[in-house]
Amino acid sequence: MVKNHEVTFQKKLHALHHWRVLSADLVKSLQQNVDVSGRTVFVEVLGNETEFSEAFGKLVVSTLNEHGIKVSTVEKGADIKLVLGNQAIFHGRRFATPHPLNFINNSSNPLLTLPLAFGNLVTGDDSGSPGQTRGELLVTAWAHQRGRVLHCSNHIAYVPVKDAPLYLSSANWDHFYRLEASRRGCSNWLSACFGDDSRW
Repeated sequence: MVKNHEVTFQKKLHALHHWRVLSADLVKSLQQNVDVSGRTVFVEVLGNETEFSEAFGKLVVSTLNEHGIKVSTVEKGADIKLVLGNQAIFHGRRFATPHPLNFINNSSNPLLTLPLAFGNLVTGDDSGSPGQTRGELLVTAWAHQRGRVLHCSNHIAYVPVKDAPLYLSSANWDHFYRLEASRRGCSNWLSACFGDDSRW
C-alpha cells in the first residue's frame, strides 16, 4: 500500500535574486559548522556547465567575500576546498491520462476556473495543471580539508519546467523538451514547451 507524504511547502526559484539567497544560505551553513576564520577557501563547481552552475559559483565566491571569508583563486595552498554540485530533477506526470481532473481542470471553460485556481495553489505550476511535469533543483556543498570532509549541506527548491534550460546543459535540455513534447503529443516541441499550450 502506497502512502503519500504530508503536504509541505517548498520554495520556488523565480529570479536570479533567489539564487543569491540560496548562496547566502549555503555560506551561512558553512560558517555555523566550520571554523573559517583566518582560513582561505577555494570554490570548485562540479558537473556540466549550465546557466545556473556558472552564476551560482560566482555568487558563492562573492558571498564568501562579503562575509569576510578569504577566497583563493587557486586550489593549491587553500585551507578549505568547497565543492558545489547541482542536479535538476524532473518528475513524471502526476496523473496518467485519462484522469477526471484532466477534464475538469480546463482553463478554456470559464465555469471551471475554481479547479484551475486550486490546482495552481497546490502544484505551484505556471498553468495550474495537475498533470504538469514537476521540476526540482538539488544543490549540495561539501567542505574538504586535506581529504577529510568537514561539513556537508544540501538545499532543494522547486523550478518551473519552462526554466529547464537554466539548469540543464544544452544537450540535456534539448533531449528533455523533445521528450516532453512527445509526452504531450506535440509535433512542434518548441511551441509545445514555450508556447501558450493548455497541456502545460
